[in-house]
Amino acid sequence: MKSNWKLALGLVSALAVGTAALWWTQQQQAAVGSAGPAANASGRAGADAQAGPNDPSPTVQLAEAWTAVAPMAAPTMTAEEFQLGGPMKEFRVNTVADAPKALGMAVEANGGPKALGPLKRATWRVFVGGGMQWSGQLVADSAGSALLKDDNSGQEIGWHAGTCWLARNGVVVPCHRSASAFVYSMMWLHRISTVQSLAAAPWRPQSVSQTQANNQLVNSLHMGGGPDGQVAVLFLDLRSRRIVGADLRVTESTQQATNNDSAMARGEIWLENLRPFGSAVLAATARVTVDTEMLQAKELLVSVLSVQSGEHGGLQVPVKVPAFTVGVPLKLTSRPAGLGLVFEIGQHAKFEPRLMEVLKGFNSFWMESQFDIVEAFGPLGTPADSAIQAWLMPLSHTAMAMPGLEVHTKPLAAELAVARKVVQVQLEQLPAALAAFLSEVEKAGHIPAPDHRSTARLLAVDGSHAELAIVELDVPILPKP
Repeated sequence: MKSNWKLALGLVSALAVGTAALWWTQQQQAAVGSAGPAANASGRAGADAQAGPNDPSPTVQLAEAWTAVAPMAAPTMTAEEFQLGGPMKEFRVNTVADAPKALGMAVEANGGPKALGPLKRATWRVFVGGGMQWSGQLVADSAGSALLKDDNSGQEIGWHAGTCWLARNGVVVPCHRSASAFVYSMMWLHRISTVQSLAAAPWRPQSVSQTQANNQLVNSLHMGGGPDGQVAVLFLDLRSRRIVGADLRVTESTQQATNNDSAMARGEIWLENLRPFGSAVLAATARVTVDTEMLQAKELLVSVLSVQSGEHGGLQVPVKVPAFTVGVPLKLTSRPAGLGLVFEIGQHAKFEPRLMEVLKGFNSFWMESQFDIVEAFGPLGTPADSAIQAWLMPLSHTAMAMPGLEVHTKPLAAELAVARKVVQVQLEQLPAALAAFLSEVEKAGHIPAPDHRSTARLLAVDGSHAELAIVELDVPILPKP
């Protein structure tokens, strides 16, 4: 059954320069209240930062797990400096019958079967810049399964058999469109770099031509027959014979399998800067751009830091789609301090309209997965359904460095003790679900902390089912002596 999950484990874009920054400045209103100063480049608040409603101190520390990973300056070479598969000589693909020979040449140009064979399943260490700032690992196989793990948040994005999911802290939900586009593109980065699977069944060339793409004349191979209805156009350099890019198409069947009807419709990958990885010669950088039904994404710049055969670092290629989380019973945990974007809302009914108003000013599609959306209810002891705030909490401190965020940036205090539960609920019933959880917390012998805000982190929202949501509820409690 087709689903319409549209929010999952972080669904807002951070801003880019120019018009978006101007929009943020114009949005500073009395309803927002007094905001703290901008975070500096290190991610710490200024000395005169405004404290949050339950913040005992304006001092903000980054979570210990956060790391700042910069792309490595990799030695590169031109095709002429390092050519495998014989001397460079132009080869034009004029008929479909020429395609197998062209793909065989591409295999040889990247190192041949002996070098590429072990990389059918491989672990990639990558840094992603441009429209987002992301560092982590990709483990993928040529059959089309992949898993991405973020260095900072530990969040995982998986792809198997045409289905995409996000997982963090034991919770698994369907992907939103940016996550599905990201993992799908990175899975294809693995596929066009290792080449061999595209030269074998079930893939088959459907038509060929020469075309002008990326400012060069290339052989164009239209490939079909892929798993889950996947289709693609491969671009091969006429002289080096390498695959230098791909135009990715998502068919209706694949798009439905992502659990999101706004998933990627088309994407492009261009490979650049050759570098030896063991006995293979692969691109050390790639440019990725994705179009969706909603907007055209900014270009991602992918730096490949390392490639290892097989599975490393604890990551394994998915062999099945995990069950999606519907609920998790009460457990005790804590919440670290940090910086976030804070918007005054008022009543619960105004939360979604105000959030949509904020999102209108965002234009960086790739930043969607780098924030959590949190509804922060009024401090315990205030009138019900009042003083609600929207918190946009970054998964990485680098997201807070984007221009234009300063007027809404505030420190969010740590909570030493939190009662947490994951529930599935209609959004309009969220206050009632929180009230029921507060009662459950008290019956379990815990005392909710006065003047502290209970929160609801939106993990996923299905707009096709009366705004049915999967939500993580947090109730701060008094630590037991």
